[in-house]
Formats: sequence, C-alpha cells, structure tokens
Amino acid sequence: MAVRVEGAKEAIKTLRKIDPELRKEFNAEVRRIAAPIVDAAKANYTDTMIPSGTRRSWSQRGRKLFPFTVTKARQGVRAKPDTRARSRSVIKVVQSNPAAAIYEFAGDATDNKLGRAFTSKSRAPARVMWPVAETKVGAVTDEMEDLIKNVEKLVSKELR
Repeated sequence: MAVRVEGAKEAIKTLRKIDPELRKEFNAEVRRIAAPIVDAAKANYTDTMIPSGTRRSWSQRGRKLFPFTVTKARQGVRAKPDTRARSRSVIKVVQSNPAAAIYEFAGDATDNKLGRAFTSKSRAPARVMWPVAETKVGAVTDEMEDLIKNVEKLVSKELR
C-alpha cells in the first residue's frame, strides 16, 4: 500500500541543500499530515490487549525489552519522512518502544508462544499500526501528494 510520487525523494533531499530551514518545515508538515495515523494508533493501545506476563521486566542480551506499558507504547509511535532509496513511501510511522514493537509483530515470521499469546488477546501480527494506517491512508496520501508537488515546484524554481 505505497503511493510513489516520481522524484519526490530527490526533491526532498535537495530541499535540505537549498535551505535547511525549509527542510525542517517540511518535516514538521509531514508529522502534521501523518497525525491522524499516529493519533489513532496511540488510541488503539489499551491495557486489556496485553498478556499479564509482559508487564514484568525482561531483558535479552543486555537490552531491556519489557515491561510493556501503554503509556510508553503510545509515546513510541512517531511519524517521520523517509527518503532512503529502498523505502517505498515518503512517510514512515514507526514504533520505537521495544515492547510495543514486539507486541506488534511477534509471531509474524515464525509461530511462537509469545505471538500466539498476543494473537489470543488481539489479532494477527501487524496488530495496531497497520489496521489504523489502512483506514487513514487515503486522506494522508492526498495531503502528502499536495505537499510533495509544492516541494517539487519550489526545488525546480530554485534550481533554475
């Protein structure tokens, strides 16, 4: 479900070279446009959806992964521009909280106990953010296309 605007990533990268302040404004605008997805994803994290065992502290190889708290899961949802060559979209909405990211995708690649426990409380992997994104993608895409067109016009005008 990616919408590709030809030349968009290149125009965004060039924006930083032309005027770094404009790039900062662009990033802020991207966050504003993606806010419906971010806000809805944050609202979908609830206490009832997580197994009780994930409320305990758990580390793996020195990295603290759990406990899962709804507050931290909500704080971990962020939107940002993505101009990497391999990405398929210009906006990415990420979950930066390790426990919430594990909750989101446990059991996706392999069948395991943790994934089954999460699925019994919620739905299959891609539990929170993807379903929300599917419902909001149309409005976000339309606004992003308008923003990208404006950026491309600005960049082409500055390069002349």
